[in-house]
Amino acid sequence: MSTITNPVSSSLSSLRDFFSGQRILICFNGPISRTLIGEIGIALKDHIQSTHSHQSAAMDVFSVYIEMSQNIRHYAARMAYNDIEAAATVVIAETGDGHYTVSAGNLVESNDGQQLIDRIHHLSTLDK
Repeated sequence: MSTITNPVSSSLSSLRDFFSGQRILICFNGPISRTLIGEIGIALKDHIQSTHSHQSAAMDVFSVYIEMSQNIRHYAARMAYNDIEAAATVVIAETGDGHYTVSAGNLVESNDGQQLIDRIHHLSTLDK
């Protein structure tokens, strides 16, 4: 008797292993709505609060996530992007030392992207 392997299950298992290895708590890819931003934010805040004693850490990570996600959503609306163009990828991970990384990306027009890069370069020259 031969066993048939389900390719979806195998892919999900590999994805789970990758997420665990990278300490990824939340990963989202697709159109981002106000409701989705809120629901992910609540889950994120609840998770951080339940695993850490520092209330301020939970609020910092939550605030960064909300700000980044709302910026993406507002940009897509301002550009009148359709659902495919308005898609975003958001990844929240633990670094292992009680810190978190919040990464987000979305489609931007070349000119807007260059303006953002210029602003980031300027900010990187400033002190705290």
